[in-house]
Amino acid sequence: MKQKTFRAVIVAIGLVHALGAAAAVPSSAAELIARAGNTEEEHEREIALRNLASSPVYERLRAEARQLADFVSNWNSREQSLTFYSRERTRRPDGLQDYDFKVRADSPLIPITELYRGRILAWELIESSTIRVVNTKLRALYHAEASRSFRAVAAAFPKNRIPGAYLGNAIPWPKNYASIDNAPEWAVLQREHIERYRDIIHWWIDQRQRADGAFGGGLLRRWRFSQ
Repeated sequence: MKQKTFRAVIVAIGLVHALGAAAAVPSSAAELIARAGNTEEEHEREIALRNLASSPVYERLRAEARQLADFVSNWNSREQSLTFYSRERTRRPDGLQDYDFKVRADSPLIPITELYRGRILAWELIESSTIRVVNTKLRALYHAEASRSFRAVAAAFPKNRIPGAYLGNAIPWPKNYASIDNAPEWAVLQREHIERYRDIIHWWIDQRQRADGAFGGGLLRRWRFSQ
């Protein structure tokens, strides 16, 4: 309990310092940071970070912006493995594996790193049966840490709906379907489910499929689309 409390205090202090540091940078740089954090598009985030890296701010912030822009580029690349970050993680004493973004604790870019930290932890929680099923303490830890990261992003960048989606606040996805007379409700719902699922598959094909047909996890893992 003491370790968790200490961790929470350190994180809170870091976020306060980060947001304070954001206010200390020039207004043009603060605007780029806000743009990078509030956008829901990875490419737009990368552009904002690269613009920050070439702006007239202190060198350490430019270096962090370049580092983070490269990470975002890899995150959004068709050519990278979906878990390219795995080789850069280190295991903490409590068992959680954290990624080092190489961004200092008081950097104004910390809230942006929290977006990816939360997604990495959420992915590991979903994908790893050891975390999800076998080790219940580790499952609770990953869930708590991912949620904490998403809350930090949502607080810093309220226009970005992605962290809220992970926290249970669904992003509206309106679709209109032609009505069919006398169709039973179960059939109407099944059609909607199939068509929305098809849209997700098409997104992966359009946005992430490589020339060889893979999606970043190897050709032998394409069965996931049929789950």
